[in-house]
Amino acid sequence: MPSSRQGQQIARKACDGCRDRKIKCTWADGNGSAPRCDGCVTAEIFCTFQSVRKRRGRPQRDLQRFRQSAEVPDSLLDPHVQPLALVTALVAIEHLCPLPVFQTIAEDFIEHLYPIAPLIHVPSFSSQVQERLYLTDPKFLRLCLSLCAITIASLPRKANIYRFGYYSSTKDMVNRACQLVFASRVATSPDWAESPSFNDLICSLSLGMASHYAQCPSRGWALINESIHCCRSLGLYHKDGYKDLNPVEIEIGKRAFWMLYIVQIHDRMSHRELYTLLGESPTSTDWDFLLPLSISDDELSSGSRSSPNTAPTPVITGFVTLVKVFFCLRGLLTAHVSNPFIQPNPRIQQGQFLSPVSLLSAFSDLSSVLDDIPPELNILEFQRQPDQQTRESNHFNIMKSNIYITKLYLQCWILDRYLSILPPAVSPQSPTSTRSEAQRLRSYRQDITCQALQVLKFCSQTTLESHGESMVIKIREIATSLLEQEQEHSGPQTPSDGYSDDLGSRKDDDEAASANKYVMASFLHILAALDYAHRQAVDTL
Repeated sequence: MPSSRQGQQIARKACDGCRDRKIKCTWADGNGSAPRCDGCVTAEIFCTFQSVRKRRGRPQRDLQRFRQSAEVPDSLLDPHVQPLALVTALVAIEHLCPLPVFQTIAEDFIEHLYPIAPLIHVPSFSSQVQERLYLTDPKFLRLCLSLCAITIASLPRKANIYRFGYYSSTKDMVNRACQLVFASRVATSPDWAESPSFNDLICSLSLGMASHYAQCPSRGWALINESIHCCRSLGLYHKDGYKDLNPVEIEIGKRAFWMLYIVQIHDRMSHRELYTLLGESPTSTDWDFLLPLSISDDELSSGSRSSPNTAPTPVITGFVTLVKVFFCLRGLLTAHVSNPFIQPNPRIQQGQFLSPVSLLSAFSDLSSVLDDIPPELNILEFQRQPDQQTRESNHFNIMKSNIYITKLYLQCWILDRYLSILPPAVSPQSPTSTRSEAQRLRSYRQDITCQALQVLKFCSQTTLESHGESMVIKIREIATSLLEQEQEHSGPQTPSDGYSDDLGSRKDDDEAASANKYVMASFLHILAALDYAHRQAVDTL
């Protein structure tokens, strides 16, 4: 059948009006330049030929909805639209306490805390405080706030002076100091975690210790691990990390490293599940280089690497001696923590990692580590009257108590671990070896008892309080260890023991028992006084 459209072209396009009415969409001029087609002009309607056409076919709602959700609103593409600025307040010393109180706290830190926490260069710190550098330098401000926190938490006897009637407890004041340091970091050093400085290391370490002393252990461990991160980022485990530092920064970095080391040892001695991780493998740490120099801060300022032979013993010698005491346990605790996933059963974990040979070797090292100490640190040296003491003599007294009580504390811990891996004290199969072993343990215990008598006779309440909560823990652990050893390892007497003709041995045992009772009574008296002082200062709720 022939087509009816012969000679006519089929319109490929049409406006909506013509398409709906099914008529041909044409223009009188034939070029489609007019605004409306002939059909729309005749019908007097709007022509859509040259405008947006209505959508035909299936609407495809799902695709349209997806495209709309993927589209970014034009308002978000506006280059003038920016996020709101973070509101930060300028932190000042007065946000923690009045300036006169701060001056008192700073002086007390140098007087009582510096010997055990030598994290500052005293001449520089004192001059910067006098110049009020904390008003213009945010880093120095954070250092001052951190040192205030550790001083407040360590000296409960002066809590009423520090709190000046505003804070209800020492814990509240330490919390406030931590908050101010965090606020200052956000305002002035928001990227400190990516590029930590010596200031960040010292602040985190000081705040971590203060939090522990103020009965905030969770925050304390978080801050200690934060300082370990800083120490590792700064490369303070190797000699290369110190090559671009001046002599003062080198020694401050070493002291901070050893303070972290001491905290990590305490963690591994007190907890089966560790709170801190090692920043570097002990086998790759440059231990010899990291030992601090026994020179005063004044000589350190001049760039000297050694003290003259005629110079008095510097105060930092006490801290160096304490480091040597803890260094005796390096190999012991390295074996304990180097592979923490082996033998997870807590009942056999200690015996698995700590052999009798290594325990006795560490005990022997602790017994001889104080043989060559300076006279100023000898517990038997003559002590000045309180009204005749200088700042240096007071510093040495503080370090004496710390060094000797720490040594006894570590020896008690080793002896306790040693006894835990021995067979039962009474063994009918081998009475001779049992008696010999018991006699050797009794000798060790008597040695610790005699030294404890000397230390307790020397230490004053004020001296012990300078060490904060850590001294309370050490004395309590020593007393507990000695008491448990007396109860658990005395054992029933054999006939030969009960009817021995060695009257001298009986007399020695009676004297030792009397000395032990005196030591326990002294421990209880000191612990009661220290606990009372700390409970009055710290809100434990």
